[in-house]
Amino acid sequence: MSCGWPAIAAPSSAPSSIARFAPSLLRPWQVNDAAALVEAFLDPGIQRWHAHRADSLSEARQWIGECVDGWATGSQLNWALTNNASNELLGRASLKAVNLDDGSAELAYWITPAWRGRGLCPSALIALCHTSCRVAVKAGFQEEGNPRPSTRGTTVGRMHRECPKTVHRNHTRHRRV
Repeated sequence: MSCGWPAIAAPSSAPSSIARFAPSLLRPWQVNDAAALVEAFLDPGIQRWHAHRADSLSEARQWIGECVDGWATGSQLNWALTNNASNELLGRASLKAVNLDDGSAELAYWITPAWRGRGLCPSALIALCHTSCRVAVKAGFQEEGNPRPSTRGTTVGRMHRECPKTVHRNHTRHRRV
């Protein structure tokens, strides 16, 4: 099952802010985020799960440029998670490996140490995938539970999960259309 798709009409869509939730905003990356990005990438927790590094301002600017390019090609859609009041960088949320044909993408995310444990990353992912499992349940599928971590310890298992819950269609129940 693929995660839901935010309101993006075409691969050439311009990056935009998509969600405000106290005290945060998901907004496009900006060049002036580079210093905060370098600091975030120093965190061992982010290093453990994130495939890329930015050890200097020039590397951070390059990474931010790749985020902008991803919007232009439609291949990846990246947002900075920031504080509404101060514009402080709190984290990242992204749709990667975007497939517009079937409306699927992989999720990528991290949160800076000072902001962990406040529910901001889950809120950001809900903003990106708000229709994910809800639509499946409305269509008659049933929540089965969280998927088993069969890929634990592998790159795929550490980097993302397709959907927060596994859903399946109850084949024994017939529905009138």
